[in-house]
Amino acid sequence: MQSVRRHLLTAKVLPLALATALVGALIAGTAVLASAANSTAAQSNRVMTWNIHVGKDGGPEEKAKEIARFKPQVLGMQEACREDVKKTVAILKSKYKLQYHIAYGTVRNDRANCGLFGGNAFGQAIISAAPITKKGNKLYADGGTEARGYMWVETTVNRKKTRVFNTHLSEHGQGKLRAAQVRTLVEVARQYAGSIVLGDFNAQPHSSEMQPMWVYYRDADPSCGAKASFTCKATADAGPPRKKFDYIFLRKNMAPPGVTVVNSPYSDHDIVYADLR
Repeated sequence: MQSVRRHLLTAKVLPLALATALVGALIAGTAVLASAANSTAAQSNRVMTWNIHVGKDGGPEEKAKEIARFKPQVLGMQEACREDVKKTVAILKSKYKLQYHIAYGTVRNDRANCGLFGGNAFGQAIISAAPITKKGNKLYADGGTEARGYMWVETTVNRKKTRVFNTHLSEHGQGKLRAAQVRTLVEVARQYAGSIVLGDFNAQPHSSEMQPMWVYYRDADPSCGAKASFTCKATADAGPPRKKFDYIFLRKNMAPPGVTVVNSPYSDHDIVYADLR
């Protein structure tokens, strides 16, 4: 009789235990998924470029909000003031729990572009979720109406050590200067396998000054190249019509992953990012 009771008890308890275990596993799995969805970690394969139009549209709080939306592993900024970038990165850490390392590519050391509170260093900047192990900054021989240059960092992108360049070329009406700047940039960048070139080139893909880039690089947007294309996504309020000025250049042996172009109320340039494969 005791044996029968024992079997009956086991028959009742085992399904209950199994059901409890299954519910527990479902809860744990849901928690893991929720944690992943709410993760504050940067996207390890995401690269982004953005001319932040500093001092014109929104301050560090607004810039940080936009960057936190997309969580890039590395971001090249143009028209950046040192103090504004420092404040933006501090807000990303304190408010959004995103930790970034900074490198600056200063082209001017005065307050003409940065205003009273932006500091006295204007140019480019790169922020990286991974440590920056090396960095450099170089002015172009002739920037035209404004000083222009390129900068670079060595960091980790998509789990690979990568040299990332960031530049801002001369503005409208200075195509010959941009052509010389592109030649200078390509001659340096092409020496590094797997290098990435970000920036505001102030030139459309099919323009003559951009042709040297296409010899060694392709844009992350597969529709953009040496020839004019109606499907190449515009990125800047330079028009009408709007134009493609902002690039994520990858070496030609890398598959172009496509880009996401997001209009921002805080700049006259769109946010452009790509998730590397």
